[in-house]
Amino acid sequence: MRRPQRVAHRTVTRVSILAILSALAVVAPACTPPDTPTPAPVIEVYGGQSFEFREGVRYGAQAVQNKYDVWLPLAGAPARPLVVFIHGGFWATQDGGDRKTLPPQVKALLLSGYAVASIDYRGVTQTCYASTPCSQPAILGDVKDAIGQLAYNEAPSRVINNKVHLVGFSAGGHLALMAAMTFGDPGYPSGSGLEVRPTTVTSIAGPTDLEQLWADSPGNLLLGAALTNYGGGYQPNNPVHSPVSQTAPNLGRTDPPINLLYGTNDELVPYNQATRMVSAANSAGIPVTLTTVGGVNHDGMRLQVNTANLATWLAAH
Repeated sequence: MRRPQRVAHRTVTRVSILAILSALAVVAPACTPPDTPTPAPVIEVYGGQSFEFREGVRYGAQAVQNKYDVWLPLAGAPARPLVVFIHGGFWATQDGGDRKTLPPQVKALLLSGYAVASIDYRGVTQTCYASTPCSQPAILGDVKDAIGQLAYNEAPSRVINNKVHLVGFSAGGHLALMAAMTFGDPGYPSGSGLEVRPTTVTSIAGPTDLEQLWADSPGNLLLGAALTNYGGGYQPNNPVHSPVSQTAPNLGRTDPPINLLYGTNDELVPYNQATRMVSAANSAGIPVTLTTVGGVNHDGMRLQVNTANLATWLAAH
């Protein structure tokens, strides 16, 4: 396993962390809502094609954040590969459900022969254990739960051989990479026991090396607060948190092909996050593709997916 070089210690006070997290969202208790019926499917016409759509489906531990939206082929129609989108937002899900930030270019994959889902997950602004914020194992457990339920329980006859492609933006890109690279890792189990090996993973402006990200972002208290809680304590230099250190050939596993979309003008996730991931993947013999975008800031990167190019790349894998 490649271990990143250590960086100079930076101090983020607990007061600052709490203040920043309060500004981001109110930390909510890890509650389980009353049982609610599974939403009935509705028929949604998109681009002249009809799909079965279900909104706000609960999964896994059924915390208030454990929901997804999904568009599937109609019953009896040919099965399709599934694309699962994982939203960003400093490893958190806000009350409104950030799964609604599904980029239109990703939803448009419905017209290229894919089923599409968008998931929410518990994050660093929620508590998972007593008063402790949700950290990486719990958040990844939620992501894996959602993927597993979609592949195995939602409508297995409508997904081709559990062929699942992960697409994530920003923190969601990091989670997509980590979920793919830790498949079968006992340190990162799926909470419900449902886990499927992703076919491919696409990261749009997602952090790949948290230690380097922090080194490039001195004084960013929002990032510091998120990393502190995500890591279960201030430890972005712990290699288990970063995809660049989870390349599976070094750990006795097999990683799926990686697709990267990163911007040279990204002010939150520097372009070197992409090049470091390419270097790590190449060293481990993992197929990796990098698309570089210039002149676009971080928020704008969410909308930089070219649907036709992504559909072509997915079909090739």
